[in-house]
Amino acid sequence: MKNIVLIGMPGSGKTTFGRALSRELNRPFVDADDYLEEREGRTISSFFAESEKAFRDAEERTIRELADRQGIVISTGGGVVKRTANVENLRRNGLILLIDRPVDDIVNDVEVETRPLLKDGPQKVFDLYRERRKAYRDSADIIIDNRGNPEEVLRQMLDFGMGRGDLVVAVGGGVVGDLAGFAAATYMRGIDFINCPTTTLSMIDSSIGGKTAVDLGDTKNIV
Repeated sequence: MKNIVLIGMPGSGKTTFGRALSRELNRPFVDADDYLEEREGRTISSFFAESEKAFRDAEERTIRELADRQGIVISTGGGVVKRTANVENLRRNGLILLIDRPVDDIVNDVEVETRPLLKDGPQKVFDLYRERRKAYRDSADIIIDNRGNPEEVLRQMLDFGMGRGDLVVAVGGGVVGDLAGFAAATYMRGIDFINCPTTTLSMIDSSIGGKTAVDLGDTKNIV
């Protein structure tokens, strides 16, 4: 059984989405960064304190080992696509999904000071996205756009050939949860939906409140 591999920018929702996917599919979930630290007996921060190359070497060893396993959901680090060997190993026994989230949303959600490569501030997020965007898209078998309006989302669902037995998983803030919930509720008269809010407000509002309304023109939550 092939692995499901999630790639994308730090803060794009790979871990949250991966955990939800593993529960739904009843597959083991592995966060590659956590696995790396356990495997190497060192923190990622300590590798970066030495050099980025030291971390990338450890990451490549980790990815090679994970790629040999079967039937797991893997959430990778944001820079995994920087080395062709990683992508080749992951594709050998896996389906690669890119979680493509708008950079503005990432900047508003992510505590950049907790991420080694983002500690220089929000501008670093934009710089990294420009640097990695082509590699992400070239590496992906499927691109999941975490953006858009209801019509665009529903069109993507049709293009993917989604049916009544499929599932919509929302990973992001309140707008994402509302949009995905609305799409799931209206597509084919309703399909299953899992909300994975990533901000405090969305946890309180979209998740606990359970609403799936979207704005129309200048009127908020009218549809």
